[in-house]
Amino acid sequence: MVYYILLAPHDNEQHDLLQRIYRIPRLSQLSTEQSLMKRFVTPELMRWPLISSQFGAELLSTDIFATPGIDADSKAVTRWEDFRKRVIEHNVRVVAKFYTRIKMERLQTLLDLGEEEAESYLSKLVTQKTVYARIDRPSRVIDFKEPRDSNEVLNEWSNNMKGLLGLLERVDHLITKVWCLFCSSFFGDMSN
Repeated sequence: MVYYILLAPHDNEQHDLLQRIYRIPRLSQLSTEQSLMKRFVTPELMRWPLISSQFGAELLSTDIFATPGIDADSKAVTRWEDFRKRVIEHNVRVVAKFYTRIKMERLQTLLDLGEEEAESYLSKLVTQKTVYARIDRPSRVIDFKEPRDSNEVLNEWSNNMKGLLGLLERVDHLITKVWCLFCSSFFGDMSN
């Protein structure tokens, strides 16, 4: 069950099911699967070479996965390649979450991919509307920040102005209060 939920394409249902399975108490009896699930649940980068070296031997010994190039079930080989894709897609989502702009070279380093493959995965996730990104090819910069709607910008500006006017009114009130205290203490009671 763990392997198949990790192989499923990312969407709201897969994310919800991943979280629910991760919280199952009996999962602690399966240390490898629990460790693997934790990596997918946590918004941190997973380097494919490390994942492959740490979990590869155990995963490839199961009937679900097989090493490419070895005489094995073609579906098992496809599942291993899909697992690699899911790790890369997870990493792209993490990068999109923590970066607003990133250079292509840095993205390649974080994903452990070449430029074409990194751009391909990024484009696929943008097409699926999993992440928002714009690629500026001449400057080789990727922008993950979504443009804001003009109504949203105006509402934010309006709220900021209300806050500023409220602060000005309060400052005016405090200045008047201090002036009244100063005048009463300086001039005292003028009736004498």
